[in-house]
Amino acid sequence: MAHNNGDSGGPAGARGIKVESEFLAKMSHDFRTPLNIIIGFTELMLDEVPGKINEEQRRSLNDILDSAKRLLDLVNSMPE
Repeated sequence: MAHNNGDSGGPAGARGIKVESEFLAKMSHDFRTPLNIIIGFTELMLDEVPGKINEEQRRSLNDILDSAKRLLDLVNSMPE
């Protein structure tokens, strides 16, 4: 595991930091989009927009919603 000692290593180090920053920005976007879709669709299901759901389905959908929101919070907390 690489450790940052404050020395960027000149131009090569600066390029590495830029590449890492671009990667994190793309990765966080690539995670946010499907997570927001999962959250939105799950909320629609919980609101019974497509039809009635039973209690077991409601519990499962709430688990999905809670997990997706936790993961989205983690992604959002990552530096870009």
